[in-house]
Amino acid sequence: MTNKEAPFVSFVDLDSGEVEKISLPGSEGLEVSRDGKRLYVAAPYLENGTEPVRAAPGIRVFDAVTGTLETLLPTEHPVLPIHCTASGEVLAAELGGRLLAFSATSHELLGSMDLRTDFPLAILAAPDGRIAFVSGAASTEVEVINLQTRTLVTTLDTEAAGAAGGHGLAYVPVS
Repeated sequence: MTNKEAPFVSFVDLDSGEVEKISLPGSEGLEVSRDGKRLYVAAPYLENGTEPVRAAPGIRVFDAVTGTLETLLPTEHPVLPIHCTASGEVLAAELGGRLLAFSATSHELLGSMDLRTDFPLAILAAPDGRIAFVSGAASTEVEVINLQTRTLVTTLDTEAAGAAGGHGLAYVPVS
């Protein structure tokens, strides 16, 4: 779990029940790889929505078993949400409104695109990994993005005018 301002993330060893800590400069989003081998952490954290100056922004990639830092996926601005897709991409959204897509295996930057929201809060991909959904703090819209072309397909308006944007997304398949 991320601990925002605390200089570590916590994880629970399900066998022993012990809480382990991994040191880093505060944290925002967190995601476990689809195979369970890596932990992706957006760091450093934001202070009241402003960019910190104490650490390079990016995604810290840890070995999920040992807690060892494998690499830093550098970004231009701090990252908030992170999501691993079924198609093998690690999606990350930067403060300022840019969606980044990295390879989950090589960690190479595959592409990016500008978002309509400047303060993205949540990312979710459809189970097949072809479409992503991004919500933001100051918008009632959810952006629907084609991940193959990195283009905006449409927006979904939650019609929550005057309220803060979506802080969480869930994909519910219709049978």
